[in-house]
Formats: sequence, C-alpha cells, structure tokens
Amino acid sequence: TTSTSINKIGLQSDVFPTVMSLVLPGFVNNTFGIDLMRNSHPYIVFSADDKLACMNDSLLYVYRNHAAASLYKYQNNNTADFSNELPTDVTAMRNVAFSWLQTSGWLLRNNRSKLQ
Repeated sequence: TTSTSINKIGLQSDVFPTVMSLVLPGFVNNTFGIDLMRNSHPYIVFSADDKLACMNDSLLYVYRNHAAASLYKYQNNNTADFSNELPTDVTAMRNVAFSWLQTSGWLLRNNRSKLQ
C-alpha cells in the first residue's frame, strides 16, 4: 500500500475534490474545495460562532463581531497579537475573509449553490 502526505493548508471541503481526482481522472470540480494534489490555497477561510478566520502558511487572522480583530503567528504557538506590527497582512487577510463571505452569501441568495 502506498500512502501520500500532503503538507499544505486545506479545508474539509478539499477532501472530496482531492479524492475524486484520484478516483475519477477528468473529474469536474464544482465545489468550494480544491484538489490539494494539484493546487494549493494561499489562504483558507473558516468561521465559528461569532468569529471569521483567515489563515495562510504562518499567520492566523481572527475577526470578532464584538471585539478587536487579532493576528497570530500560529506556527510558533505564539498567542501575542501581531496586528499592529503587520498591518499589511491584516488588511490582506481581512479582505480575503470578507470576499469569501460575500461570495458565499451571493451564491446562496442567487441559487447558485448545490446546498439548496
């Protein structure tokens, strides 16, 4: 048996297209996920409760509805907030997170999602 390890950031939504591309060559992916064997995310976005998060290979941006946003260097397990030191990263990651949120909302409102 051969196993492959993928050392990239990914989301649960990437599992299906990644597996399907291995099982069915020529598989057409119409999901939010990507085939992690062939592509990579510069950022991933996810949410929980009242938080929206954006992550790259070294930073985690967390937007909170009722508190200040934060930027963490998660690779170092550092819990210090680096928002003030890295404002360009904060802006880029906030823009990615809210673009993802707006796109998801548009797809749902306009019946462009298979979720309905």
